[in-house]
Amino acid sequence: MKIQRSTQRLLLFVAALPATLVIMAIIYMTGMAHFEESPRTFMESLQWATETLTEQREKICADAARMVKNARQDHETPNVQGQGDGQA
Repeated sequence: MKIQRSTQRLLLFVAALPATLVIMAIIYMTGMAHFEESPRTFMESLQWATETLTEQREKICADAARMVKNARQDHETPNVQGQGDGQA
């Protein structure tokens, strides 16, 4: 049975997200122990990785919303007095 391409991409994403979190947590845990001499547990590191990705997603969403708002404002035509409002 052949899996659809969209299903393959979904499965890849579902597998890649936890893998990314674990890799980020390990890097953070190792870096804190080595550079800051302040070791963190794996769970603390995993929490940091999760919060970091969440903050980035929120920032990206906020930036996208701001871009959409600016694009809408750019496409609105200003109502110049005496034009387009029925007054001459």
